[in-house]
Amino acid sequence: MTEPRDIRRAPALIALVVAMLVVGVADRATRPSLTPSGERLATAFAPTASPPDALTSNWYCPAGTSAAGGTAEATTIVVNPTARALRGTIEGVGVDGSRASKSITVEPRSRLAIANADVLRNAYVAIHVQLDGGGAFVEHSATGPTGEAHGACGSSASTRWYFPEGATTRAATLIYALFNPFPDDAIVDISFSTDQGRAAPAAFQGLVVPANGLLPIDVGRHVRRRAHVSGELRVRRG
Repeated sequence: MTEPRDIRRAPALIALVVAMLVVGVADRATRPSLTPSGERLATAFAPTASPPDALTSNWYCPAGTSAAGGTAEATTIVVNPTARALRGTIEGVGVDGSRASKSITVEPRSRLAIANADVLRNAYVAIHVQLDGGGAFVEHSATGPTGEAHGACGSSASTRWYFPEGATTRAATLIYALFNPFPDDAIVDISFSTDQGRAAPAAFQGLVVPANGLLPIDVGRHVRRRAHVSGELRVRRG
C-alpha cells in the first residue's frame, strides 16, 4: 500500500494471483501519469470465469487494508450476469491469521458490493469468494487518501508471476501481499529489476507463506530508494 506524503500523488494497483495474491500500490509522483487526470490508476489482467453450468466457482482477491485509518480500504464486488441467483460465502483472512466469513446472495443480472471491513477488520485482509455456480466474476476496489484503484480478482493460481511497476522512494511504500488459500505452506523466492540494477535480497528467498494465510512483504526494507521496481515471484513449493 502507498502512504504518500503529498495528496496529489496517485496510486497504481497491481493485482496478480499465484498460489497467492499480490497487491502493490506505488507512489507515482516522479513518473508520468497513466491517465489524463492522474487521479485514478489501475492495472488490469484477464482472469477466466467458470462457465455458467459449473457447480462452483472461486475467486481470490488481493489484500487491502481493513481497519481505521487504512491507506487502501478495500471493497469486494461480485457481478452476476446470469439468469439465476448465486449463493455462496465471502471469507476474509487477516495478516494475524484471523478469519471470518458471511453468506451472500447475488440476484440475477445484478451486483453486490461488500466492504472488506464488514467481513473482517484487520491491518490487511485477503478475500476468498466461493459461489454455488459459474458465470459470475469478482473485482475489487481500494480507496485511500490519494484516490481509488480498481482491478479484477483472480480465478486461478500459478507458480510464477511478474509485477511490472512499483517504487520504493522516500515518499512511497511498496507492499506485496502474498495470500496462500491452499491447505499446504508455500515457499517462494522474489527478485527485482530496478533502475539501479538487479536485486535478489536474501530476506526474500525461501519465504514461507503459511497454509490458508496472508504474508505482506515490505519491498522497501531491502530494495531501498528505487524510482522503478519490477518484481518476479517464483514458487518453489505450493
